[in-house]
Amino acid sequence: KVQLGRKGKLTYVSPSIQRVLGFAVDESLGEGWWLKGLHPDDAAATLEKYRGLAPGMTVNFEYRFRRADGHYRWLYDVLTVTSKGADDEAMAYGFVLDVTVRKEAQIQLLQASKLSALGEIATGLAHELNQPLNVIKLSASNLVFRAQSGKMDDSLLGSQLDGIVRQVDRAASLVHHLRLFGRYSNELAATEGQPPES
Repeated sequence: KVQLGRKGKLTYVSPSIQRVLGFAVDESLGEGWWLKGLHPDDAAATLEKYRGLAPGMTVNFEYRFRRADGHYRWLYDVLTVTSKGADDEAMAYGFVLDVTVRKEAQIQLLQASKLSALGEIATGLAHELNQPLNVIKLSASNLVFRAQSGKMDDSLLGSQLDGIVRQVDRAASLVHHLRLFGRYSNELAATEGQPPES
């Protein structure tokens, strides 16, 4: 349980802060304590939500926070802003839960889903790549046979080599699309966040 006073300063923190994050109450009431604990990758989005607070609003969001031992934990933060008091400053009350286990399970599930999808893509890609590779092998074998038997002519050579080039381009296109998928998956993983340090 927490209470925010003037200009976002913590004015009350429950003793359970010691159990959840490893800090003593007096430490957590120190100037800038909360800001220093925010994970760098979550700080901007989290602070943006706080800037939009107004009396009567209740917000909830998740972010990573550094424990006293230096390890990050995922926190679920709920905050309700009350009406302005006599000093014309809004007060806020809320609570914070450690949801690291749930968050890690979500991330592991996402990774398992990606691995499953990657396996299906690899199977499909192997099938698709086999087709141009087989055409290339047959064309090259035919050229070798004709060259060895002295039955090669320029028109056949040009036609066979042109076909080989087209099949190489087809295979390269498949690899290119796979790279694009890999890049997209990495970007998606970044937006989902990474597991906290253990």
